[in-house]
Amino acid sequence: MPSDWIPRTKTGQLKRRLSYNEKLIVLGMGDPLDKMRARLDVFNNLFAYRRCGSIVTRAGKGPRDWTTLRHHLKDEVILRHLLGGSHDQKPTWAGCRSFATTKFVAIDVDADRGGQSNSAPDTSFAKRCDEVERAFRRMGIDPSDPSVVLVQPTPSGGRHYYFFLMFGVRLAEIIELLEEAGITHVPGRTEIFPSENHGFRLPFGAIPGRSHDPKAWIKFVDAYKEGHIRLFKMEELRTVLKKHGRRHRRQHVSKQISKVYTNTRRSVRPVEKPPVRMVKPRRLKLQTAPALSKSEKFQGMIEKGITSKDEVVKLLRLGIQKEGTRKETMKILAAHFVWICGMGSDDAARKLTDWLMDHRHKSKDIVADLNEGTEVVARHAERMCKWYEKQRQTDPYHPPLNLRFRQSEVAALTAVQKMPAELRHDQAMFLLHFLAYAKEHGLRAADGQSYVASPAVNAVIRRWPGCGKTGYQVRIASAEHLGVLRLVRGKWQNPNGQGRARTYRIAVPVKHDPECLTLGDAIGLLTRIDPPRRAPVGQLPPPQPTEARLDNGATENLRHQSPTQLPSRASIPGTLPSTSSRRSLATGSHPSDRTPAQLAGLPRRFTHPGTLTPASGGQSSDPPIGDDNQRRELDAAHEEFVRIEEYLSAERLRLTSRRRLHNRRRYRGGG
Repeated sequence: MPSDWIPRTKTGQLKRRLSYNEKLIVLGMGDPLDKMRARLDVFNNLFAYRRCGSIVTRAGKGPRDWTTLRHHLKDEVILRHLLGGSHDQKPTWAGCRSFATTKFVAIDVDADRGGQSNSAPDTSFAKRCDEVERAFRRMGIDPSDPSVVLVQPTPSGGRHYYFFLMFGVRLAEIIELLEEAGITHVPGRTEIFPSENHGFRLPFGAIPGRSHDPKAWIKFVDAYKEGHIRLFKMEELRTVLKKHGRRHRRQHVSKQISKVYTNTRRSVRPVEKPPVRMVKPRRLKLQTAPALSKSEKFQGMIEKGITSKDEVVKLLRLGIQKEGTRKETMKILAAHFVWICGMGSDDAARKLTDWLMDHRHKSKDIVADLNEGTEVVARHAERMCKWYEKQRQTDPYHPPLNLRFRQSEVAALTAVQKMPAELRHDQAMFLLHFLAYAKEHGLRAADGQSYVASPAVNAVIRRWPGCGKTGYQVRIASAEHLGVLRLVRGKWQNPNGQGRARTYRIAVPVKHDPECLTLGDAIGLLTRIDPPRRAPVGQLPPPQPTEARLDNGATENLRHQSPTQLPSRASIPGTLPSTSSRRSLATGSHPSDRTPAQLAGLPRRFTHPGTLTPASGGQSSDPPIGDDNQRRELDAAHEEFVRIEEYLSAERLRLTSRRRLHNRRRYRGGG
């Protein structure tokens, strides 16, 4: 090598640390840098196309001191592997893993260890090398031709056999082909590479105890680029292997026949022919339909769709048999892998890509990716699997956050204000969400005075605030008693498919005025408490309306009678008539019978504006309660609230008992 190309220090000594370009100069021995970079790219694309998960040895520690890189394999490490200890460099070795497809096949025949050749002569190194070479010849590969098979010695005394493919082939197909030829993967003896999980030593590295030729890899790369290295097709290898198998079977059968004939020829005696007998005619079998071709089977699957896992297996075996159907086939398989098999988008995309990268498919995009090394189909499969995973994670219904209502719609729901203050908020939330769902997914009534909708319980109603578990049952019952909601059609449970939910009619008129109220504004209007009406100072309160006496002797204020009559206590299932319904839930006494000190601790709905409280110092700005009419008014309101609470509690208890009885029957196997 000319001395001008040798990297030296200013003092004229050889450099020990070389840069990337200096390593290329040493390897090329004067060749241009552009040419050396092109050669290195060809070498990397063939042997080191996967850079993650690579393995290297530490400098000066020997060829078996492997460690896994935490980062990607760099070109500087590959150049140091190819230098092999020349130019006063300590030799290091590098290895790479493979993707699901590869363009070369390597057979690693390990050397004998620990007296293995003496104890087992059938599995010695020479015997295993001979088996590999004979298997190559069965596939039509000549192991003695350097332009067909690349043979590389290993530092441990073994041997690597390489042969190269014209297109990328899946690793599973290569292993299957080699097993048919007679090469089986046995760790420590004969191993098949490359692999996705184990790194494989790159060729043209240093061999301890032998002189290293740093230009050997350049000769191979130049021959590979110029087409002097033979490239095989998988179809060609399978065809030659099948011909060899048929020829071997014929030879074996002919040998067995000749052997039997030779042994029995002298001992055979003439045998009399049996008399001819009349054979009863057999019935002709019905002609069956002609068998469908692969393209016809594939076309039927694409048109009718996949209905079982067996059909998916058949589709995977057939492959894409018609051009222009790649996208439809990918949709079917991506939906199956993500929705049926429960795979993640990454695993599904990897499995789908491995299946697509095969020359047996009739698709222009797949053939272009395999020939040119592009990843158009792989990226398409990744996007498609991510889309199907997103659709799987999307719930069927989400209540919208930006609900809008009209003034007329909120005015139609003011019946909520008849309920106790602590129940108004949840009931208003339920009615507003029901109204929003009916406007978006329901139908308008013919008279324009209501909406009709059929929301599902589990998928829709239970997602609304305050309607989880059995809370929706209380909300629906309260809305029906208020007259806002009415059941118009019952549910239908279909044992063979999708059924029908209950259909309700919500009494809200259909208007076209602008939706100017948000959800918070509508809740505030429905749950507000109007201030009490006060008489002017110095005037007596207005006269109270007349009272109607019922048959049972109780008095009821007609002015405050609710238009929607709630069921009486005696009609509620599971309850008994009570004589103390006028008693407060807090202390057990009626508000009108208490002292001002007792009234100070009651909720606002149980106190009258004219009642004296300690906070007012015994004085009240309102006129005092001087007659029994206001007391009766307070009693009627209190009894109505207590009746609502008792009815809702009884309904909740009845539904819970019914559900428990139903679950008990199902557990015992009943109807």
